[in-house]
Amino acid sequence: MATIKITQDHNLPVPDVISMLKKFETEMGQFGVSLDWNGSKAKVKGTGVSGSVEVVQNAVTLILELGLLAKAAGVDAAKLEPVIKRKLRNALRGGSGEQ
Repeated sequence: MATIKITQDHNLPVPDVISMLKKFETEMGQFGVSLDWNGSKAKVKGTGVSGSVEVVQNAVTLILELGLLAKAAGVDAAKLEPVIKRKLRNALRGGSGEQ
């Protein structure tokens, strides 16, 4: 199993960050990944992937566990991590995530 851990700083109120992460969640949904929110934390669920998102006062932490199915599908954690970082950063800036 490969693990991806990303921490993105922010200077916004936690409820605003959670709202901004809805765009990120929509983009992740295109890959069959969903976020199940409970307050400021979410469980990440998808085929071949699990993990969590936590929003605190000054940062968002995303942890993804890529399982055997992801590995069998050819998912490379080293290539995936910068893409997810960019999408998360853009979501927190209100951008499209496609830059």
